[in-house]
Amino acid sequence: MKLSNHSLRQLDTTYLDGLDEEALRLLSAKLLEDLKEARERLNQNSRNSSRPPSSEAPWVGPDDEPISVYDKADGKTVNEVEEDRTSGKEEVPSENADSSCPPEKPEQEVRRAGKVEGAQGYGRKAPERIDLIEAHAPDSCACCDLSLSARKMVAYTGHYEVDWIRTDRGDWQTHHIKHLWHETLCECGHLTRAEPPRRMEDAVEVGGFRLIGSGMSTLIVALSLRYRLSRARIREFLSEWQGVWLSVGAIHNVIEEAGLAVVPVEAELIEAQKQGVRSCNHAFSLKSTGSSLAITHLA
Repeated sequence: MKLSNHSLRQLDTTYLDGLDEEALRLLSAKLLEDLKEARERLNQNSRNSSRPPSSEAPWVGPDDEPISVYDKADGKTVNEVEEDRTSGKEEVPSENADSSCPPEKPEQEVRRAGKVEGAQGYGRKAPERIDLIEAHAPDSCACCDLSLSARKMVAYTGHYEVDWIRTDRGDWQTHHIKHLWHETLCECGHLTRAEPPRRMEDAVEVGGFRLIGSGMSTLIVALSLRYRLSRARIREFLSEWQGVWLSVGAIHNVIEEAGLAVVPVEAELIEAQKQGVRSCNHAFSLKSTGSSLAITHLA
């Protein structure tokens, strides 16, 4: 998506009337690209994407096998039952019918979603030390693409990240990094925010405000795949030897994201392996024919 939800909420007719023709064309191109991407996501299902069939509505069936729901009592379809009801042919239960139905339960009070007021809260404490502070500011306006390097920036949010970094001495140390995300007001009146890249791949969110850095992710993947440690053992190792507490779910998400990140690398390695096999076969064929080019090719 070119425009974030924060940027999209600021767009109205008053703002569009204040843009010049060039800026309006740039904004229209971004809106068109976002609209196409949103339509593609909206039309995704289990047959044209990686979404599982359980994510679809229960009344949605395969294209070649339409669902036909029957009434369990008399074998009528839902449409036939609806026609009888609208035409006045709906069956009225007789007086001799069994009336031992349980009474209707009183409606329960609707509770507000979230933590109950007064209940104990749980959360992660801020680290005792901060080794590095990284500031992130937008380079250009999200709507008119004007440069924002000389504009005033204000931090609107931030998050902490734990990483495993190699120092200048050659050893490895755990660093706690504080990321600050800034917003900048453009001359056109649009407030642009710097946000981390975020996308969904195979129902896994990649990017965003992540707690674990790239170096710590590499260590977790090595412990899992190279040394065959379980998620619980990895959590125990990081807690006792690195002083870092991570949940099993966070460790599992790191391994999933790392697998998605190396998919292009895997494809390149497979293609390079295929090219190497073709080169070897080609050299072998030239050598078998006694051509002098085989010596140059093999060298």
